[in-house]
Amino acid sequence: MKYRIYLLVVIQSLLFLGCITQQDRQNETRTKMDSWMGSHKSQLIQSWGPPSRYASDGQDGEILIYEKRRTVGSYISGNYYERTYVDYIEMYANSSGKLYHWRTGTK
Repeated sequence: MKYRIYLLVVIQSLLFLGCITQQDRQNETRTKMDSWMGSHKSQLIQSWGPPSRYASDGQDGEILIYEKRRTVGSYISGNYYERTYVDYIEMYANSSGKLYHWRTGTK
């Protein structure tokens, strides 16, 4: 009985720590991305390299899109399944080249 209670406490603690770590990661990302706002897009390109592609922001500016592909695979019932995800960062630059907005996501 004591073993079960101990095991339950350990599992709950690990789950709680996982949530804190994810929140910390999100805050770190937000801080890092916000620090680029107001910078010129040329500074970003010098630091990160050229984006994967560009798109229009619809207001005479552009969106610099950085993409990274990752593949996740697992065995299910003896069969191997694989899925590819694309993580992206979009940096919005106005017509003067100043960064004013950012967005991240996964496709």
